[in-house]
Amino acid sequence: MTPDEAARILRDRFRSRNPGAPPRIGVEVEFICVDRESGRPAPPLEPGPATVPAVAELAASRRWTCMDGRGLPAFVRPDGTVVSWEPGGQLEVATPPLESLDAVDAALRTTIHDLVGALDPRGVALLARGLDPLTPVDVPELWLDHPRYRRMSAHYDRGGPAGRRMMRQTAAVHVNLDFGERPLERWTRANLAIPAATAVFANSRRVEGRPGWRSERARTWRTLDASRTGAFGRSSDPVGDYLAFARSAHAFLTGPEDEPARSWSEIEHAAHPDDWRAHLTTLFPEVRPRGYLEVRSIDALGPEHVTVAAAFVAGIVYGAAPVPVVPDPTRERLETAARDGVGSAAVRREALAWWEVALDGLASVGPGFASPRILRRAADFRREFTERGRDPGDDTREWIDRASLDTAV
Repeated sequence: MTPDEAARILRDRFRSRNPGAPPRIGVEVEFICVDRESGRPAPPLEPGPATVPAVAELAASRRWTCMDGRGLPAFVRPDGTVVSWEPGGQLEVATPPLESLDAVDAALRTTIHDLVGALDPRGVALLARGLDPLTPVDVPELWLDHPRYRRMSAHYDRGGPAGRRMMRQTAAVHVNLDFGERPLERWTRANLAIPAATAVFANSRRVEGRPGWRSERARTWRTLDASRTGAFGRSSDPVGDYLAFARSAHAFLTGPEDEPARSWSEIEHAAHPDDWRAHLTTLFPEVRPRGYLEVRSIDALGPEHVTVAAAFVAGIVYGAAPVPVVPDPTRERLETAARDGVGSAAVRREALAWWEVALDGLASVGPGFASPRILRRAADFRREFTERGRDPGDDTREWIDRASLDTAV
């Protein structure tokens, strides 16, 4: 493994997998599975109101494809949407790359509608919050028995409880976008918008039954291993910046499992290119280069808001309107966005400026990508929430039900 090879592999992650084609979008949304009676986590496997058997029965009845996951199965719908589990038992719904926000909206609502129908008779609810609001951090188990997650858990545990909370109690929305013909410009736009995206869609105000920051999920990420988290500002060499970031991060997938990890730069001389590729998957900045942009800064939301969040990010990244004059997304700014959200007048002004960029961008991409219905929903959200200093955390509904899915139009 040479530095030149490491740089080449990383550069490939900043190149579009879909050059010259119309922009696409994919969404991943995680939900915390809870027992309706107690509000405590519902496990993937028995004992208790287990989620895997319920989803497996649904998958068999709908002829979804079953795949092996990292310790638990995954199921693929005919449209390519994948249902799987995260380490703490969170349920994830991930769409394939799609050509419109309307297609994303339909795939999400259809899949989640089916899941709610399968889980409800077992007393399990899907909680659309960025963090389990009730359960103490030491209660949830690590359900994915895989070397990756065992090593990750051990690494984070050496730094305190934040890693345990992140792996086992948080849930997020990830928005996946093409790099296109302007990869570095899109990279910069996505990173600059991270504080606004965090604040606008904050949805996790309680932790262990106590009031907390507007986004306790985002707060958790700010207290994790700083060598592999954060966001990137303006730069003449974003790839070089990311290479330095990756080389300084602790490489916990290599070396003795029971010893503290060393930085990649310390072990790269004895590493293999596949070790480097695996190491890159353990980096969790707010935006990740994966041959596409993975924007990771949004709390889990109900389906009616997930599409709006995807529209907000896509409009900013795919549009051409100048971005607002904002500072780089420093740790302090990320903390302010998570703590105060749009309740802060300064954060709200910045968020509204980004909304103008987003709506202009959606209009410029065209109705084939964002229909008038999607534009109307985005504008309604801005008016009802952001302009009033509110976010989805103000909504007292926590569990997803079929009625809300049927009316999410």
